[in-house]
Amino acid sequence: MKCVKRLSDEERVPTSFSNSEHAWNPSNHCVPVLGTTTIPDSSDHVILVMRWMQPVLSVARFRPIGDSADHERMILQGLQYVHRNGVAHRDCSTNNMMVDATVISHVRWRVSSCQSGEEV
Repeated sequence: MKCVKRLSDEERVPTSFSNSEHAWNPSNHCVPVLGTTTIPDSSDHVILVMRWMQPVLSVARFRPIGDSADHERMILQGLQYVHRNGVAHRDCSTNNMMVDATVISHVRWRVSSCQSGEEV
């Protein structure tokens, strides 16, 4: 879930790439917006409900090497797709690259205990 300003580009762009015009396209690698919901007592913000994703940096490493190559190909293909549709990302960095771990084989997660900071 992500809280965004109502009627902003941050709401409009991801929602538009999730509509029927774009959702079917295999070049569209934008995280799909499953729905939106209002926030009680807030008329200027909404919550985007999206698939659960992990930052690419949280993935320790890709194995086999083909997973890494597929990931890079999808990033470039997705950027090309949004550019062809008149959208410039303008903040393309590893902090904004997400990965759906369910489609990657052999993903290792590092989970830290909130209390001790120890990896479990």
